[in-house]
Amino acid sequence: MKQAIIDTDTLSFFFRGNRKVVSKIDKYLIEYGFIHISIIVYIKNYNLWLFGSCVE
Repeated sequence: MKQAIIDTDTLSFFFRGNRKVVSKIDKYLIEYGFIHISIIVYIKNYNLWLFGSCVE
């Protein structure tokens, strides 16, 4: 498996508990120990956690 940047959709599926995505991210974490996300993905998800919606 190659290192990759996780996109917003994949992260959303992970937080929703999509088994296929959770399994792949678990395998990725075992291999690399952390995930890579862009600052854009971070800010969008931070706004979701903080405000409950995506503020752009």
